[in-house]
Amino acid sequence: MSSADEWLSVYQDDPSNELVCFTAAKALCDEKRLGEALPLLENVVKMQQDFALAYGMLGRVYLNLGRRDDARVAAEKGLELSLAQKHEVPEMEARAVLDELDSEF
Repeated sequence: MSSADEWLSVYQDDPSNELVCFTAAKALCDEKRLGEALPLLENVVKMQQDFALAYGMLGRVYLNLGRRDDARVAAEKGLELSLAQKHEVPEMEARAVLDELDSEF
């Protein structure tokens, strides 16, 4: 059983826990299982609307799945939140997604 599968099992036991949901989504991303990670990340930001890092990761997943408009919206929200919260790592991820979107034109 992979790490992502283990986290998915924990998440299924506690689907209202946004940190478990996020960790399962991150594990899926690490295993390049983006299609499976996407609904979990979307759920995380519904459960905790100020989770800057989740928005940055959601933006990255959208970008990698070719959903550019969704990627921009998520990354911009992640950037806004990370600046307000003074969180450097989510800010860097959000900026990286936005830079990648902007550099493709």
